Amino acid sequence: MQYMLMNWLKAQDAVDAGAALADSCPHQTTGEIIREFLHGATEELRTRKLNFYRRVRFANAFRWRLLEKGVAVETAHDITQTLLINISALGPAAAAPVAAAAGTGAGAGAGARPCSSTIA
Repeated sequence: MQYMLMNWLKAQDAVDAGAALADSCPHQTTGEIIREFLHGATEELRTRKLNFYRRVRFANAFRWRLLEKGVAVETAHDITQTLLINISALGPAAAAPVAAAAGTGAGAGAGARPCSSTIA
C-alpha cells in the first residue's frame, strides 16, 4: 500500500515534461500555430497517462517556465488551462473543440500572440 502511494506521488517526470514542453512552445505564433502546438502536446501527454497529482505538477512547471520565458501572465494561464482541459477530456474527439477554441479565448484573439516571448 505504501509503495503504491509513493509511486503515485512520483512526479519528477511530469515536472520535466512540463518544463520541456514550455521550452518547445513557439515564440511567434498565430492561432493556427498554437492550435497545432496544443494538439501535439495533448497527444504526447495522453501517452504518459498522468494521474491528477502529476497533472498538477506538470501544469505548474509548464506555466512557470512560460513565465520565465517572458510570456504574459494571462497568456500563460490560458495556454496552461487549455492544455489541462485537453488532456483531461475523454478521448481525442472531446479535445478537438477545446483546442479549436484556444485561438478565441481571452488573450488569444485576433492579433494576439498567445505564446510569444516579450523578447524581440
